[in-house]
Amino acid sequence: MVGYIYLRLNLWFIQKNIVKLGETENVNDRNSTYITSEPERGEFIKIFEVEDSKLVESKLKSWFSKYNY
Repeated sequence: MVGYIYLRLNLWFIQKNIVKLGETENVNDRNSTYITSEPERGEFIKIFEVEDSKLVESKLKSWFSKYNY
């Protein structure tokens, strides 16, 4: 099944030198969940369409775990 891996920034992430890596099956639905949690609206800076997004996210998070905040 096709899904998406995204990178997201908002003002707080920028101040803390963080980039959010996440996975979703629906980018629009995922974007709407950030409305309630971001005091200043962030944005997706990159979206990748991939097969098996949960597996890809797991591998990426493992790869980047030494940088995990």
